[in-house]
Amino acid sequence: MSSIPAFVPIAPMSRGLALITYIVLALAATLLVVGPKIVVAIVAVIFAAVWLWYRPGGFEVRDGCLVIRWPLRQRRIALETVVSATPVTKEELHARYGRGIRIGAGGLWGVFGLYRTPRQLFDIYVTNTYRLLVIERVDDRPLIISPADPHEMAQLLSTTRANAGS
Repeated sequence: MSSIPAFVPIAPMSRGLALITYIVLALAATLLVVGPKIVVAIVAVIFAAVWLWYRPGGFEVRDGCLVIRWPLRQRRIALETVVSATPVTKEELHARYGRGIRIGAGGLWGVFGLYRTPRQLFDIYVTNTYRLLVIERVDDRPLIISPADPHEMAQLLSTTRANAGS
């Protein structure tokens, strides 16, 4: 069964993540001027990997799946495995699961990879710490994502799951 894709872009960077990104970019620009070529090359590869492989451009709901889209890859999550999609604030996330630590890419264009709290290990793809959506799944790690509009994304997932079930 085919469906019309619904694309929701990733949220613009929140102020804190943007500040960290600008600092990292400024340090990299300085490195371009004064650094050894091998170090510059390594930094360039890391930046490209984060942009092309770790930082998604948005989220799509199509063909019974949530599709996380990157420039060089995509990840499909069957909607039948989604238990809930709940918009939360950073404070609500911390209250519910405890403060956590990021494992993966972080500070350059957002936070991507894994997020470990005292109560849960998440997959995380976040560019805005004020627009969070927690997606609980059956038999797999939950996701934390930051779509441009978490409430719209939660509604889209809920409606699409309900329509698929009828």
